[in-house]
Order: sequence, then structure tokens, then C-alpha cells
Amino acid sequence: MVLSAAVAGRRPMAVMLRRPWGAHGAANTRTRMLGDDDSRGVAVVTASCKYADMDSHHPQVPAPPTLNTASGRTPTGRWYFVLTILTAGLFAWVPFLHAAQRLNRPHLRRLAAVYGGVAVLMLALTGMTPVDAAGDPVGKVGGVLQFLTVVLSLATLGVACFQLAPLRREAYGLATPAPQPVAAADPAVAAVLAARARRAEARAIVTKDPLMARELGIGRPDRRRAYDDGGLVDLNGAPADVIATTCDIPASTAELFVQAREARGVAFSDVDEALILAEVPVQLWDQIRDRAILVP
Repeated sequence: MVLSAAVAGRRPMAVMLRRPWGAHGAANTRTRMLGDDDSRGVAVVTASCKYADMDSHHPQVPAPPTLNTASGRTPTGRWYFVLTILTAGLFAWVPFLHAAQRLNRPHLRRLAAVYGGVAVLMLALTGMTPVDAAGDPVGKVGGVLQFLTVVLSLATLGVACFQLAPLRREAYGLATPAPQPVAAADPAVAAVLAARARRAEARAIVTKDPLMARELGIGRPDRRRAYDDGGLVDLNGAPADVIATTCDIPASTAELFVQAREARGVAFSDVDEALILAEVPVQLWDQIRDRAILVP
């Protein structure tokens, strides 16, 4: 690009405007006289336009497409149920082992071992069943063994799926959705819904950050604290009278939890486990589950 410029002076001056080529490729020179009106610090610039028209002949190169690798989906652990059902319970131990690794609970490893033993038993029964060329059981013994295998498989499916339902939410940090308050006109209803939401939030904290849960005093209304957990009680550490008051159960029933954890020597790893070991009446289970929490 060729530039010719003149900075204005006080008298007329000539400025040569030169273009490298004309219409037919020849040099083209043009002279212009600048007067006083043009001489106020104005620079006259003429540029050769050799590449001016080239842009129109070259299409714009499109930018490379952006790969949208983020699916926006959060893992939900549904494969727990898919694997268990598709294998008729033979691989029901896998989800429990996975959850044990994520939550670091020895109790879940023991459950995985139990389900693994059941799978070995089902395979053994299948191998012991006498069958004919068509694969049908032969004789009375074959029918009984096949029946036992089917019953054991169905029982494994039912129990495993029942236990995996809450375990999946804990392993993947999926808090139970709190019911949305529908313009509660009654303040009492609004207070109950708000307390449920706070309990769900507190349970999520216990699952994701147990150390923070301890500092906040979640599940310990008997201690001085500033955090409102919505009315939870820690079955691993709270005294019997606090458990009884929070869960609204008899003091004798609350004492069963204290006796069970002292006899056990280690903390409970699951609320249902605590209910079974403490031999709590079944009719109180749902009432206790609503308020119980286990802080490691």
C-alpha cells in the first residue's frame, strides 16, 4: 500500500496523489492544489487499493463449530436398578459395593458380600438342576431346585431394589425433593413445609460434608448451635431423652437405640439398620425415619 500525505501549511501547496495503476494497469498520477481551507492540520491520504476488491472474491472462513460436550444431565444412579433387574439379582452385589466405595460404609460392603453369596448359591442351584436336552428340569428334584432358584431370584430382586432406592439418593447426593409450599394460607402448614425443606437440606450436608455437619450441630438439639436443621436427631450420638423428644416416641423406645449402639461399639451406618438392631416396634419406623439422621 502506497501513501502520500501533506500536512497543511499557510500557503497553497500541491499534493501528488499517486495510484500505482489505472484502469488498464498503467500508473496514474493526479495533482491537486490545496488552499487555506484545506491547510488546517488535515492530511490528505490516498491509498492504493490493490487488495481492496480481493475481499469480495474470498469467502469468509467459518469458525469451527463449538462442541457441546456438556449434556447438562446429572448422574442419578438408575443403573443400580437396571443391572439388578436385567441379571435377575445375580449382580445385585455390584451397586452395594459401588455405594460402599462412595459412602465409605463397612455395612454396605457386608451387604455386597451377602448378595454375592446369594448369587453364588443361585448359580450352584442352577448347575445342580438336572435338565434334559431341551433345557427343562428332569424329575421331581429338578423341579424343586428350579423352583428354589426362581424364588431366591425374585426375593433378591425385591429386597435389593427396596434397599437400593434410598441408597442411590445418598450415593449420588440426590436430596429428597421437599414439597413445594402451595401458597399456604395457614401459617402452621407453611411452618411444617419449611421444616421439611430444612431437614432435606441438613441431610444433604451430612451426606456431602460430615465435618461441616458436626460443626453445625446437625442432629444435636441438646447442644448450643445456630443452625436450624428442621428438627433432626442423631441416633449415633444424641442422648435417649433427646431422641424421645425429637421423634415423639416413648423414652423406653429411645433407650433401645442407646443400648444398641453401646453394645455394638461402632456407629450405626444406616437408619434401617439402627431400627432393626434396636428392635424398635415396626409401627414407629416411619415416624422415626422422618427425624432420624446418622452423623458419622
